[in-house]
Amino acid sequence: MPMQSSIDPLIDAINLELVAGNWPAVVEQAGVLSANALAIGEVQLAELAHDIRVIALDAVHYPSGDDGRLEVVGMVG
Repeated sequence: MPMQSSIDPLIDAINLELVAGNWPAVVEQAGVLSANALAIGEVQLAELAHDIRVIALDAVHYPSGDDGRLEVVGMVG
């Protein structure tokens, strides 16, 4: 059974990939995070990871911007 400490590196990795706009990696890692969160009973985290995965899948299938990254209005990078 995964421990909470094994979840934290996944969250950090997803955050890095989100900032980089690496949507395929977000899709993969969010799926892993969701499964691991469910395994330790973190249902809300699993649902959030699932939602992030769905958003990332949309970004993969419908990219925008010159470099394939989604444009986020109002965010400072």
